[in-house]
Amino acid sequence: MKRIGIFILFASLIVIVGCAMLTPGFSKEERLQTCLKKGLEYEQKDNLIQASKQYEKALRINPGHSEANKRYDRLNIKLHESAERHYRAGLKYHKEGKYLLARQEFLRTLRLW
Repeated sequence: MKRIGIFILFASLIVIVGCAMLTPGFSKEERLQTCLKKGLEYEQKDNLIQASKQYEKALRINPGHSEANKRYDRLNIKLHESAERHYRAGLKYHKEGKYLLARQEFLRTLRLW
C-alpha cells in the first residue's frame, strides 16, 4: 500500500512539473524568450551548465530557432573545452600521485561533459 502511495505522489509531481511550461497565457514565443533570457543570465554568472539547460529548453520549444541553436552550440563548445582542461589537470595530478586532487578534477570533467 505504501508503494502505491509513493507511486501516486511521484506520478503527480511529474504531471505538475511537466505541465508547468504549458501554463495558459504564455505563448510559445514568450516561453522561448524567457528561456533565452535566463540562459544569458546564467552565462553572465558563469553558470554554464544551467545556461545550457535553458538553451536546451528553448530548443525543445522551437528546434529551428537560430539564436537558440547558436547559443547552445557555442556554450557546448565552452563546456567541452572546460571539461578537457579539467581532465588534463586530473591526469597531471594522478601522475604526480595527488589522487584526491585528480579525483576532484575528474569529477568536474564528468559534471561538465
